Amino acid sequence: MFGLGGQEGTIIFMLLALVALFFVPSIIAYSKKKRNKTAITVLIVLLAWFVIGWIIELVWTFTYDIPK
Repeated sequence: MFGLGGQEGTIIFMLLALVALFFVPSIIAYSKKKRNKTAITVLIVLLAWFVIGWIIELVWTFTYDIPK
């Protein structure tokens, strides 16, 4: 009765997968314990709507962190 039909369930699953993909740079930054993980997350929300912004942030997560 309250279950989702095939098409609605697929749409919800795809939206959740896209949101997870959207935050991949942030997830990687937090898992690698980067110093600038908060900045990466904020920039994802602000700039990742543009594909080039998302790519830049993904590259940023893999750059070497200079130890303090």
